[in-house]
Amino acid sequence: ADEANHYATVRAYLETLDGGPVELSPHLRRQLDAVVACSDPVEKFLRLHLTIENVTTALFRRFGASGRDQVLSKLTAYYMRDESRHLTFCQLYLPELVANSSAKDLERWRRAWQESCNAMSSFLCDHRDDLLAFDIELDDLLCEVREMEHELAAVSPVLAAVVTTDSTSH
Repeated sequence: ADEANHYATVRAYLETLDGGPVELSPHLRRQLDAVVACSDPVEKFLRLHLTIENVTTALFRRFGASGRDQVLSKLTAYYMRDESRHLTFCQLYLPELVANSSAKDLERWRRAWQESCNAMSSFLCDHRDDLLAFDIELDDLLCEVREMEHELAAVSPVLAAVVTTDSTSH
């Protein structure tokens, strides 16, 4: 519910600035559809909390720091509190969920996580010019996301097997 509210609020605000509808990226739509369709709680955690929320946390931090728009800066500060809470929840409970998993499950989750990373990278690449309007360099943003992934991988050895931190993940 939080994510839908965040998206709807930012979308409405951006539409008032641009004077027209803001379309949902097909890459982000594919990612959100995969989250909704997923029945496996670990995969849902990976797709939503460790990918979408990781990227949005980095984006919100950068939007807020840009100071380009006071309303957006205030919105992103509020959203970052929610995202941090969600990421902490995931960091606390995901290692427990994957602790006794089979190699087959770990591989399936790793593939889902990488697919999710690729979708989010494509989403960001599609919006490179929009990011530059806020002085956000895509490569710097992706580096920040990778650093956050390294922190997540350090939470548990089993989680490190799923959240690969090599340069091919984004």
